[in-house]
Amino acid sequence: MRGLKMHQSSCHVITSLESETFEIEEETDTDTGQIHNNVDWNSLPSIKAGIKLPKSDAQWQAATMYFASAMPVCGIDKSNINDTLSAMTSIIYNYCRDTCGILEVTDASHFDNKYKDLTNASLKTQLKNLKRCNAD
Repeated sequence: MRGLKMHQSSCHVITSLESETFEIEEETDTDTGQIHNNVDWNSLPSIKAGIKLPKSDAQWQAATMYFASAMPVCGIDKSNINDTLSAMTSIIYNYCRDTCGILEVTDASHFDNKYKDLTNASLKTQLKNLKRCNAD
């Protein structure tokens, strides 16, 4: 989880998407001096369940062939790239969801309780040990 947060904080793509998605118009109330943010929370994209990806080379080849047939490159509408990208990501998400499945949501409270009192150095040591023996 920490690696994901580090990636999200340094990723230029995510930063540009956030600034595009969360364009906030701030208005100052002249009577009270308070700043109000106008965000249409209903227009934000919904979070989808995590999906499993193909594992074997044969599964990846089948996925590549499906994507090539479902998303012809010559059909990209450059004037409305956001809709085109949304359609492409939907095709990829739906294919992986239907063929490989959805990730199970696990309860992380067990791990939080297990590792909450450890220092950073001891957490790194634990992680090295887990990686060495291929544990979860």
